Amino acid sequence: MKKWSMFLMSVVMVLSFISSVTSAAPSAQKVEKQIGYITQVQKQKNGKYKVTIDYIQWFSGEAANRAMREDGKCKGFESECFAPNDFYIRNVNPKLRTFELSKKAVIRLQTFGRKDGNFYFDQKVSLDNFANHFNKNKQHQAHIPYWIELQSGVIVKVTEQYVP
Repeated sequence: MKKWSMFLMSVVMVLSFISSVTSAAPSAQKVEKQIGYITQVQKQKNGKYKVTIDYIQWFSGEAANRAMREDGKCKGFESECFAPNDFYIRNVNPKLRTFELSKKAVIRLQTFGRKDGNFYFDQKVSLDNFANHFNKNKQHQAHIPYWIELQSGVIVKVTEQYVP
């Protein structure tokens, strides 16, 4: 009987150990994706960047047409109301949110200019290039939507939404 009790105690201890190890293992972090207008990209004294964004709603296709009608943008011609370029942006909440930009964040721009006036779609740029580009063109940038991806409240990816 004593051997049986020792055996059960050993099993319980092993299972307790395994349970504590597996519960301490990191889980896959949830990624939150949002779209909005970036209003500020600021380098902090510690070298990290902070990004301030005003969330928007992005609609395309029939959803864009419906949203325009809901917002009263089609008065007098509801049956012939179509979103220009097949998208519509709604911005009803003025709340600004500020997040840290990860040093490993991936930044992809659709209209990062070249010297000849053209641009490359989906061009990967460094954090410093992004900040410089944004801060040199703040008036223009204020009207360009960006998709951000957050993990634990930190931006890990920024992608410019191309707008014709």
